Amino acid sequence: MYGYQRLTRRGMLRTMAAAGLAAAAVPLATRASASAATSSPALSQDWVVHPVTTPSTISVHGRSVTMANGIVRRSFHTAPNFTTTSLKNLGTGQEMLDHTGEPEATIVLDGTTYDVGGTNASGGFVYASHRIEDSTQKPYEWTPYEKDGVTLKPYAEKRPWPAKGKALLVTFRPHPSLAAKLHGVTVTARYEIYDGIATVMKKVSVDNTSATPVMINHLTVDQLHVHSQLAGRLYLDTDYHGGTDNAYRNNDKDRTYTTTDEGNHRTYTVLYKDGPAYRIGTEEPHWGGHFDGFRSFLLLHSTDHYEAQQMEIKAMYRTLAPQITENPLFYHLISDDPTALRNSATASAAMGFEMVIQSFGSGFNMLSTNPAYLSRKKADFDAVRANGLNPGGYTLLTTGQIFDPAESSCAGTDWGTVMGLGTTGFAEFQSRVQNSIDATGMGVVELDGPWPMFRCGEANHAYADGGADTVYKQWTFSNDLYKMMRERDVYINAPDLHYFNGSNKNVIGYQENGWSQPRQQQLMHGRQYIYNGTYEKVPSATWTFMPIDVYHGGGTAAAFKPLKKNLFDYSWGIGQSFLAGVNPTFRGTTMDDGDPDVRSVVKYWTDIYKTYRGLVTADIVHLIPPRHKPGNLARGTGIDAFMHARSEGNERALMAVFNQTDEERTQSLTVPLYYTGMTDLTEAPQPVPGSYLDTKDIPVFGPYPVTELFPKPNWSGSYPSATPTDTTADIYREGEGEPRNLTIDSNGNVQLEVTLPPMTFTWYVVTPHGVKPVAPPAKPAALPPSGSR
Repeated sequence: MYGYQRLTRRGMLRTMAAAGLAAAAVPLATRASASAATSSPALSQDWVVHPVTTPSTISVHGRSVTMANGIVRRSFHTAPNFTTTSLKNLGTGQEMLDHTGEPEATIVLDGTTYDVGGTNASGGFVYASHRIEDSTQKPYEWTPYEKDGVTLKPYAEKRPWPAKGKALLVTFRPHPSLAAKLHGVTVTARYEIYDGIATVMKKVSVDNTSATPVMINHLTVDQLHVHSQLAGRLYLDTDYHGGTDNAYRNNDKDRTYTTTDEGNHRTYTVLYKDGPAYRIGTEEPHWGGHFDGFRSFLLLHSTDHYEAQQMEIKAMYRTLAPQITENPLFYHLISDDPTALRNSATASAAMGFEMVIQSFGSGFNMLSTNPAYLSRKKADFDAVRANGLNPGGYTLLTTGQIFDPAESSCAGTDWGTVMGLGTTGFAEFQSRVQNSIDATGMGVVELDGPWPMFRCGEANHAYADGGADTVYKQWTFSNDLYKMMRERDVYINAPDLHYFNGSNKNVIGYQENGWSQPRQQQLMHGRQYIYNGTYEKVPSATWTFMPIDVYHGGGTAAAFKPLKKNLFDYSWGIGQSFLAGVNPTFRGTTMDDGDPDVRSVVKYWTDIYKTYRGLVTADIVHLIPPRHKPGNLARGTGIDAFMHARSEGNERALMAVFNQTDEERTQSLTVPLYYTGMTDLTEAPQPVPGSYLDTKDIPVFGPYPVTELFPKPNWSGSYPSATPTDTTADIYREGEGEPRNLTIDSNGNVQLEVTLPPMTFTWYVVTPHGVKPVAPPAKPAALPPSGSR
């Protein structure tokens, strides 16, 4: 588990800081100065809470081309050369660009730099033509929730694929004055705009129809000069980065952008920091005459508040990587015994689970080429499928077995010597994984240690020359692996930020050794991981952990087994995870120990999850962070809470409230209902004071310290005073009984008084006044009662 540990450990450090950051975790999103908010026009449009249904359009008027969707607009001129003339947030009325006329790209070919477009039409690559497409491009395959009225994936959101929108393709050809060897080279910029989100995509590709090869030494994809006071309203993302979270992109591993401050503007340059050093030509033996660029995404924020900005980013991800909305319930079995697998499938199905994954340490060998073994695994997985579950297993990539070490090793990385992806060894790895999927019908792959943008210096790799070309070439092979699995509708867990490349889940960010601590410590820091990790991640797009059997030590104090004996802790752990919509890796030899009481409790929580599936997988609004008691990591300092919210449906919010102390606690909770769409507010209010969790409040397990890397969320001044409105909300404790009808104030909040006995938790469903929520499942007799320990 070396690769898994390093990934999740590093991701924890950054994700932990993310909850307290305003500027750097999403570096282009949150650096707004106070003047940006005060100088912004009064007009605002929060397209997350108040969806915009204006369809995307691309219009041509003489020399002008404009793409718009009612939220954002990017405009261009085609003469005297093609260049961007405007990037505007239509909701706020803000023009983002301080000045225009830059080249649409800059390319270095065989050591010489050429502009692509821009105001200068006397050299470089100049505008030749454009065309408009009525649909966007699928970067990979995905089976949606339904097709032709037939439900295919009941555990996914109903989202179109590819995302609805339009595309603009602009062709640039070499100016006649350029060298003859470049006359076969064409540069194409593809722009996409999408319905309902404030995002414009750009990708630059290069073709060479000549047999004479040309080296693309370097490529700048975009350059934008943004008003300094609006810099915090621009978020940049790409499908060309790794790591476990967005904060990963704010360090020397990021390979897609740079920023510089110049007078009244900040310049964002989207580029390949390494290479790509890619040779193209019709007779080039490996690559041929085409270079396919990464996709870059510009998102224009409607607010300066950190959490509201994260909501917009997550809405973009849900739209452009909809596979992250799949939220199946799965169990990680640590056995490769056929009988154990079949028994686990039967029991898991009875408890409401939907997938069984043979976990790391199970003995399952996805890389086997033994026909007898693969035949046996097909029979095993057929038995799992007969129970209505999707089966699969675990494999380790970069830090696992290195096929053909003499040619495939990549030394000197953060993880030591690993397998390079531009190699025959990786080709063998992918071939074996594909063969295993095809031979067994496996529908789930846990791909550990995927590939976080390593650079290999070796010159003996079959498909890379060593140095600047290796990052891009390994990225292409990594994408090929994901595409292969997506074509087979394989569900992918991968602890790297590869959502835009096709993965379903990424780790929430935690320390591996945290799961070898005593169980009730795990409950506390598990909620801390959930609380901080869901600022930047959709709940369904990430996982946490629950060691049913011993994991990394800790003995019986850390393991949840025997489950009947530890049913209170087990039920609490399942409950807090399922109420968060962040499914844990239940890892063990059994989910119920064959005990009917345990099974009934697990079934209750899976029923809760499925009953409120649309709610518990909605984005989380952060209310009160879980803080451990000094000197006692198994207890909190008071009540903590989080809430899911959505702006449609009968049930608008689900709030979970915890009292992991030894005293009864009463507290008046400020519950922000803005994200439910039930308020009169048109833009996000300030976050509730105290709703962030400082990095210093997170315990450290092992040698990796948690440091205060980032400033706190960006609000200033006192919290606004409030007056009552005419709108009320109904709040049902645990979804039933008579509701409390509470008045929403002018800040969009209600005040809910909660009293909880020691060591208990509860949850609430929020509806518009007079609307009854769906009834919850009945509680089993074995469910630990309030106040139990």
